Amino acid sequence: RGDMKKHWQSMGWNEISKSRIKDVTYLESLSKCQELHRKQAEELLGALSALQAGDLMRKNGFTPGDFVVEDVGVSLDADAAAEAMRAENIMEQEERAALRASQQAEFEEAEADDAQRREAESKRLAEEQKLAEEKEAAEVWAMMDRQHRLENLPTEPSEN
Repeated sequence: RGDMKKHWQSMGWNEISKSRIKDVTYLESLSKCQELHRKQAEELLGALSALQAGDLMRKNGFTPGDFVVEDVGVSLDADAAAEAMRAENIMEQEERAALRASQQAEFEEAEADDAQRREAESKRLAEEQKLAEEKEAAEVWAMMDRQHRLENLPTEPSEN
């Protein structure tokens, strides 16, 4: 904190003003301080990565070629972007929940329609099968009736 306070003072910050009205030099100084802290954060992350990589090389036999070099500045930008996306995602949660509910309702409706179609198809197949059985039974009945009538016909007189 002492070093940070010295850095702020070297850039023209003696005391943080409580007023909400700021002049342009204040904003420029703020921007410079934010950039300085960003660079410090990048350097700290880079140093931490280097220490972790060195530790892995000592303990596990890795070589420097086994590591992918990461631009820490991009990493910090990605963190800021992720935080912004998180806030946006939180705001969209209700909309997503409503969309999921409507999709679920559509799915259930489609399932009900499919169930009705399957039931109608099974009824149609059962009706067709019943009609086929009745037709076959009528054909068998007609054949048996014909045979019975033929058997009941009087015999023909012989010509002798």
